Amino acid sequence: MEVLAKLGIDWKLLIAQAVNFLVLLWVLRRYAYKPILKALETRTKKIEQGLKDAETSQAKLQGVIEEEKKILAAAREEARNILVVAESNAKKRDALMLDETKQKIDRMIAEADTHLAENQAKLLREAKAELTDIVIATTEKVLGGKVNVEIDAELVKKSLY
Repeated sequence: MEVLAKLGIDWKLLIAQAVNFLVLLWVLRRYAYKPILKALETRTKKIEQGLKDAETSQAKLQGVIEEEKKILAAAREEARNILVVAESNAKKRDALMLDETKQKIDRMIAEADTHLAENQAKLLREAKAELTDIVIATTEKVLGGKVNVEIDAELVKKSLY
């Protein structure tokens, strides 16, 4: 202790300061250091959890993006299929309409041919009847008298037909 006294250090004061330091160290450790460490640990856990959540969110986002790509690809494929079916149906409908139109035209031509043949036959009958009358009238003039109309008409018809 003499050594301490020679250096100008009071040993009672040194012990009191050591006790004060230990008390201060205990108080700081209990009321400042532990809460600060706890807050830092909590903050570290939150940051780690945030990073994990971000990674999870990124993975989910990638999954959603991949799913979206698959859905879009499926939708495009379905749209192509619908277009192919629609085009096929349109071609079938066009072919059906073309066939119906051809059949209608064929019927119209057949009806026109029938009508034409009927008109031609009618005109021919009318022409023959008129020609028969003309021949009979001419024969009566040439022969100078009336002949038997039934016999003459029969003879004219035989010669014309």
